[in-house]
Amino acid sequence: AARAVSPQMAKTWDRLSDALTEPVSMTGSGSALFVLADDEDQAKSILNRIPDDIRSKCVIVSQNPW
Repeated sequence: AARAVSPQMAKTWDRLSDALTEPVSMTGSGSALFVLADDEDQAKSILNRIPDDIRSKCVIVSQNPW
């Protein structure tokens, strides 16, 4: 449903899916797209494969240590 409501979000999701081998998911509220990584090295590798114009809007978030 979110793809139909926001064509721009759908386009971004498609571009990420095309650039990455990892699955792209959406937060429950639909406010963000995300890709899970097993560790920091994989997260950095994923980030490097994201198109430049999208990468500037990305952030790596690590698991809470507790």
